Amino acid sequence: FIHRFCEYRLKKHLAKRSILLYTEGYIGREFFVQECNVYFDTIEQVRQLVDLAMVQPYGIYLGQEGQWVSAKSFIGLFSLDLRKEQTLRAECSEGEFARFREALDHILA
Repeated sequence: FIHRFCEYRLKKHLAKRSILLYTEGYIGREFFVQECNVYFDTIEQVRQLVDLAMVQPYGIYLGQEGQWVSAKSFIGLFSLDLRKEQTLRAECSEGEFARFREALDHILA
């Protein structure tokens, strides 16, 4: 129940495009919603993003206003228009996000 409640709160706040601090109920740690913009040149880059996202212990979402999908779902990402720049959001600390961005920059280079 707590996990679903936190997911509901996150979706509600993501829809408002706010960056909000709250406690993740089932782990009990605090995080910010971090975001950056990404653009994919190839399908291979999308696959590598999914591989990178899968090993992260926090949620990562990709999308635009009103349409967000888990970056851990290869098929889900293709419901987005990947020809356009997308916003990537991660539920993690700034340090975790910096490490994730460094790995992501290697993929998108």
